[in-house]
Amino acid sequence: MKLRHVGITITDIYKSLEFYRDILGFEIVVTMDESGKHIDNFSALSNVDVKTIKMRDVSGNMIELVEELI
Repeated sequence: MKLRHVGITITDIYKSLEFYRDILGFEIVVTMDESGKHIDNFSALSNVDVKTIKMRDVSGNMIELVEELI
């Protein structure tokens, strides 16, 4: 079994970019605002809206930064 990506819930997506992109060297693959049943299920919340940034390192490992939109 291969791991697709790791999701990291953060409080400040742009400050986190300074670390993951600028220091660790991850590259942004896609940025999205998401909501709906899938997001509610994995977050155990109702009617949540999130901003996600999927990122990849030079080896192809992926992370996903997730910030709740208020």
